[in-house]
Amino acid sequence: MNGRTLEQVEKLTPVARRLEGDTVIVTGAGFGIGRAAVERFAAEGANVVVNDIDPEVAAGVAAELSARYGDGCAIGFGGDVTAEGFNREMVDRAVATYGEIDAFVANAGVTRDAALSRVGRDDWNLTLALHLTAPMELAQAALHAWRTANDPYRRRRAVFTASVSALGNDGQSSYSTAKAGILGFMSTFAIECRQRYRLPHVNVNAIGYGPIVTRMTQEGKEDIQVGGETITMGLPEGSHERIEERTLLGRMAPPREAANGLYFLIGPDSAFFTGKILWMDGGTFKLLRS
Repeated sequence: MNGRTLEQVEKLTPVARRLEGDTVIVTGAGFGIGRAAVERFAAEGANVVVNDIDPEVAAGVAAELSARYGDGCAIGFGGDVTAEGFNREMVDRAVATYGEIDAFVANAGVTRDAALSRVGRDDWNLTLALHLTAPMELAQAALHAWRTANDPYRRRRAVFTASVSALGNDGQSSYSTAKAGILGFMSTFAIECRQRYRLPHVNVNAIGYGPIVTRMTQEGKEDIQVGGETITMGLPEGSHERIEERTLLGRMAPPREAANGLYFLIGPDSAFFTGKILWMDGGTFKLLRS
């Protein structure tokens, strides 16, 4: 696996299998929140399409899920979501394999943090391409599949991951801009599904995360290879204590807890939610506004 190992995720015990028969695409599903989400979705009976920029990681996660929850319940679709035509190919593969695409979670992301005076055009463009353009193209591809499906009245879901950084954060001008933009896109997509495309059973929402412990926010630096490029992940030692002081609950959440919010928005209990932001931030949003 080119030196990369799969993230260790504990197997879940299926309870109600409330996603039985649904097909869900999750981008950025090799690690962190996305990895925890596909575990939960598969355990609840869904077919999942696992995307990671590393095809071997995507295939490895899909193989684990299939071994745990049913042969063929997951397929890997590795590659760069910012590549031209990639998202359409991913949706086409999901439909060809499972017959439908019921939901997607646009979760892939990375930060290129820098003070404004040091922000370069390449890093700016990459951040917006990953957090704005790629989700837009995934939504376009899913919309086409939904409009041409045999049952246009089947319930569909689109979820975009956002962040409290959408309100502004020191050193994150590109990331904050992208996350603020995805909220506007989400709202417009929700409106157009109903008013322009006459799809009355599409739930379009965003989830706004606060401090979640992932590779991007772990204490300690780690270099990973992404698309042949070395990216340094992680925060300086001592960062978590400062972050926790800015959170009403006084802690950071693990990926599995963060994935519970995605399960709510994908699952049946959110059927009357659309055009909304579910803030899952431990109270960080309140402190930012106070």
